[in-house]
Amino acid sequence: MWIPDLFSLGISILILYLYFRKAIPKEFDGSHLGSPKDAIKDLRLFYLSWVVLTALLIGYFLSSFIKAPVSLIALPIAAISYYLLEKGRKLCIGYY
Repeated sequence: MWIPDLFSLGISILILYLYFRKAIPKEFDGSHLGSPKDAIKDLRLFYLSWVVLTALLIGYFLSSFIKAPVSLIALPIAAISYYLLEKGRKLCIGYY
């Protein structure tokens, strides 16, 4: 199944490029941007998110071997992500 996945990814990138090619600037001046460290509001959540996303990726790969629906992998990971966001309360997720 990896060949159709690669083909789908390539076609998606091509279609997006063809659609947005006039809006993509030739040059980009990033001097007005702030430091990347300033964009991260909660460093603990940032690192935990990498762990959660890694678990999600591993779960997606394993779901094809154990013949489980992707939703059985995605739902617990989404619940864990929601729990971590609620626990930190440093980011607004729209319920305040």
